[in-house]
Amino acid sequence: MEILSTIFHVGAGLVLLFSGISKIFSIKENQNELKFLKIIPHYLLVPLSYLLPIFEVLLAISLLFRGDIIYVQILAIVLLLCFIFIHIDAMLNKKETKCFCFGNVISAKHGLGGLIQTILLLLSLIPSVLYLPSSLYLLMSEGVNINFYIILISAFFWGIILVLSRRLLDEI
Repeated sequence: MEILSTIFHVGAGLVLLFSGISKIFSIKENQNELKFLKIIPHYLLVPLSYLLPIFEVLLAISLLFRGDIIYVQILAIVLLLCFIFIHIDAMLNKKETKCFCFGNVISAKHGLGGLIQTILLLLSLIPSVLYLPSSLYLLMSEGVNINFYIILISAFFWGIILVLSRRLLDEI
């Protein structure tokens, strides 16, 4: 189960890394989205539009390399719960508009697709909380071998599935 939980949390980390980096390159759109959601006070929009993507990238890197630390997992779960709240709010208030979840790289919408993807990301972290996972840092310290590459490739494909599922669900 350790290998599976490692694959899942590394895959989730890769998605968050891609998302955070994409948002860094579209700060203005990120700021507009935060303004549109009307859940953050106006005076916090500019600082949060810069800080949230950086936080997401730092959290993703922590998940990738130190996902075995419970505080990293808890922070990731809290972030994903915030994303779930945003998608539920969008669905309930019929604000299923363009979402800059992946910056300008991938077109996405708030709503059901984002909710399902975020729930899948959250479920990816559950095995890591229940079963102490390994991390890329620990795996590399043991020496890069075939297991490391298998875990990394599997996590990469899990991350791709998570991103593509979002894209597919948004088309429905």
